[in-house]
Amino acid sequence: MNILFYSVWDISPQKGGTERITSTLCTEFRREGHKCYLVYKTNLDPNFELCEFDGKFKIGANTSDEDIIKYLLDNKINVIHIQSNFLFVRRIRKIRDINHLSLKIIFSHHFEPGGEERSVSMSDILLDVRQAITGFSKLVHIIRLFLYPINRLRISYLNHKYYSLSYENTDNVVLLSKYFFNKYMQYMKMTDVSKLRSIPNALSFNEFLPFIEISKKEKIVLIVSRLEETQKRISSALKIWVDLYSYTSVENWKLYIIGAGRYNEYYKKIVKKHRLTNVFFEGIRDPKPYYVKASLFMMTSESEGWGLTLTEAMQFGCVPIAFDNYDSLKDIIINDYNGVLVSRNQQSDYVDAMLSLMIDHSCRNLLAHQAINFSRKFAIKEVAHQWLNLYKE
Repeated sequence: MNILFYSVWDISPQKGGTERITSTLCTEFRREGHKCYLVYKTNLDPNFELCEFDGKFKIGANTSDEDIIKYLLDNKINVIHIQSNFLFVRRIRKIRDINHLSLKIIFSHHFEPGGEERSVSMSDILLDVRQAITGFSKLVHIIRLFLYPINRLRISYLNHKYYSLSYENTDNVVLLSKYFFNKYMQYMKMTDVSKLRSIPNALSFNEFLPFIEISKKEKIVLIVSRLEETQKRISSALKIWVDLYSYTSVENWKLYIIGAGRYNEYYKKIVKKHRLTNVFFEGIRDPKPYYVKASLFMMTSESEGWGLTLTEAMQFGCVPIAFDNYDSLKDIIINDYNGVLVSRNQQSDYVDAMLSLMIDHSCRNLLAHQAINFSRKFAIKEVAHQWLNLYKE
């Protein structure tokens, strides 16, 4: 089978969750003898390690429909898998219909339904105002602040329009969880679910921590995330850590934060203000060695499409704790079996859950063991076969 992925960016597993999943699937498909191609719009920084494809085609403003048709025909493309870019859907559907191409069109949502509307918040703009270097840039951000309510309405209108466009012009729309179906239908004000499918994100790594290694875990709590507030809310994790810091029973524990983002300095100021000497910002790193060493994993996100770092942590026996804030968590964490779900935004309950697992070594190890076993259902081969079955429908 010849599969064409469409992405805004060139594909690197280091770019973000969507790109990491695309790279993972492509690598597995090619290992099984299929061919994978990429159409994309924007190059990445040369420091990124790029995923290998059987062919790549960068499109721009001057790329004609004839150029795209030629690429599809030359490479005998059977399926085009569009990753969260709405506007390309209508174009490729028009190309397919006019030219009577035998081509299946799949669209993937990588967010919770409607989650794109929360991509920019007032707190983000306020941070931009505070961090502005020049008077002109400060003025620009102040204007953005005043226009924020209008912009929110505009984003909502466009997002609903784009969702309709993707559903009408594709053969299937794929969500990350069946638990998102109702929210998708409510958001779209629709009842037709005939095109909807659910396929989870695959694990990023092929190996699983051997059970015997669980006993070697260190007193480390881990966060792997973009350092931003609107969605990830790392400040909530730091507030929880402030509360934990006063307990002498956890004084030997450390918090490692892997990732970077616009709120990097803001979070460091919180740590400095509260004199948290056991919090370490590691920047952008390969998270795997940290998963292997860490005992607990924190997620405080307001919403996620999936939460790939949760299942990554689980496959290495790093027990996840998360606020029960979004529906697809039901596919990932079974409370008190392979991790802990804390009632929505209940900080004191989160502190209690962390404290309990930090103290209770036996319970922590049991959850780690069960997390590793549970995570096998998201193995790359298993998820890749779900995609291949959908392509063949």
